[in-house]
Amino acid sequence: MEDDVERSEGRRSVAKRAFRGAASPFVGYFDRRFQDLHDHLDDEPDLEKLAADLRSELSRARADVAADADTIAELAFTLERFADLFTMRMEELARQFGAAGRAGADVGPGVVELPFAFTAAADLERGASATTVGDDGRLSIGLAALGLQVTALESTARIAHPDVTVVNARFDEWAGTTEPLDAVFALAGEPDPSAADRRPTREKLDHFRKWLQPAGLLVLGTRVGPDHGVGSEDVSDLLADWDVERQERFVQDPGGAWRRSDDTSRSDVVVVRATPRP
Repeated sequence: MEDDVERSEGRRSVAKRAFRGAASPFVGYFDRRFQDLHDHLDDEPDLEKLAADLRSELSRARADVAADADTIAELAFTLERFADLFTMRMEELARQFGAAGRAGADVGPGVVELPFAFTAAADLERGASATTVGDDGRLSIGLAALGLQVTALESTARIAHPDVTVVNARFDEWAGTTEPLDAVFALAGEPDPSAADRRPTREKLDHFRKWLQPAGLLVLGTRVGPDHGVGSEDVSDLLADWDVERQERFVQDPGGAWRRSDDTSRSDVVVVRATPRP
């Protein structure tokens, strides 16, 4: 009899180990659900009922795993779409930053005009009055930073600076300030189809003379060439009534680099510092 009991207990022990081994892969994920089942392994002598309970738990586990698999698949699909959209957006931003970088390497005439203008402005006293014509904001803000009181005329940008006054009027509609100006800055600037024509004309320069005090400063920049309607000889004719204190010519090579040129017959941009001739 004792041998039969021991054999029965042995079978029961083997069964318990077997069931525990079968259930163990699920314990980590369904720990709470299988806790009662583990308790039954120690307390329940009915192995058939225990097997039925295990089959029931396994069936529910399969259903839960299947449901979770659908959820995971849907989540994976959503994440994949998000990744695609994110990648597309990053590529778009990369293109935009690349274009901005190329513009910022700034192959436009501003890269040579602005240093010339700021050098000329450095000779003006702090608080001097100046007007910019057709500025994209960089010149006006830079002049204000140097201590000038700036009026921005025909600006192509919204300028927010306490020492910059923006006037929404064409140069030929503006009567000027109550007091004569100390300086006028009219640069070629960057191409902008929506901006007013920036080519210098005798009409424009006559207005500049009216605005300026007798010893006032004109800083003029213009693109030169057939595409811009201004030739090198035209610049000299335009300045017939001005005393040119300094004139610089620049050419741009096919790679976009700007260089100073001493060849008066070939230039892409001309920048001039002048005062009205009495």
